[in-house]
Amino acid sequence: MLREEIIDHLNVDILCLNETHLTGSNEIDMTRYGYKWFGFNRKSIHVNAPKDSGGVGILVKNWIFDCYTIDIVDKCYEVYLPPENSPWGRDASSFFAHLLTQIYHHCEDDVILICGDLNARIGKKQDVNMCTDSIPPRSSSDLVSNNHGQSFLGFLNDSCCCVLNGRFGNDSGRPTFHSTRGQSVVDYICVPHDNLNYINDFRIVNCRDIVDRCNLVSLLGKRCKIPDHNLLLFELRISTLHAPAENSITNSKPRYNLRRIPTDFMQSENVINALNNLIINIEQCREQQTTIDSLYKEFCDIVST
Repeated sequence: MLREEIIDHLNVDILCLNETHLTGSNEIDMTRYGYKWFGFNRKSIHVNAPKDSGGVGILVKNWIFDCYTIDIVDKCYEVYLPPENSPWGRDASSFFAHLLTQIYHHCEDDVILICGDLNARIGKKQDVNMCTDSIPPRSSSDLVSNNHGQSFLGFLNDSCCCVLNGRFGNDSGRPTFHSTRGQSVVDYICVPHDNLNYINDFRIVNCRDIVDRCNLVSLLGKRCKIPDHNLLLFELRISTLHAPAENSITNSKPRYNLRRIPTDFMQSENVINALNNLIINIEQCREQQTTIDSLYKEFCDIVST
């Protein structure tokens, strides 16, 4: 009940959730609040696990279905990287390489949003090239960085993405996770550089503040506690109207100066892993023309990004 009341208070159009702890075909029913659920539950739980774990999902307001045609083209992408000390969190490079492959595959989509719990701490390290004047500087209250954070920074550089945390609105890089051992920034929302113009606002909301403001303390108990992760909220404004075509015809095909290829071109670990994943897909394809065309396009995207 507590989480339902918090969601109802937020009244957002789209809500992405980590750690739903759902199994099988179970769903989160929020129909009475005007939401439709799309989830991807963990298929197997360790026999010694004390309770269900994992799972991700998205809640979408019903009005969006009245205005847009929504198709599910693939299963949910789980943007959750376990902690470094976890047996499942020791291969951050493969995690980000897989995510980078998906970015390349969908690079022509209008808007790409990546959000989730990455257990990556990047401290005050910059996630973009400081020579990029169009991107505001980032602030952070978390001064600590870890190995996951270093891999995360490499992914951001290779994918031409940046985090919204500490960069938009009034957020000064507030912590996203609280525990008895302290607080940190481990949850992020990331977008490609050319999508930043769609972002109007970003803020981090502490669930404790909502509980106090809405008098929800009575819902707390031994089995119902305040979430230890904060809520990351942002405003995305997009137009469904396309700009009128200009009369003049211009050549939109880019031209590359092959004499100015940087010495570290395609040398990062994430790009190498993305290429290896592509090679595996090529070896496993059934020589259908549509599949070959898709793989060729993905290779071109990796090279040109």
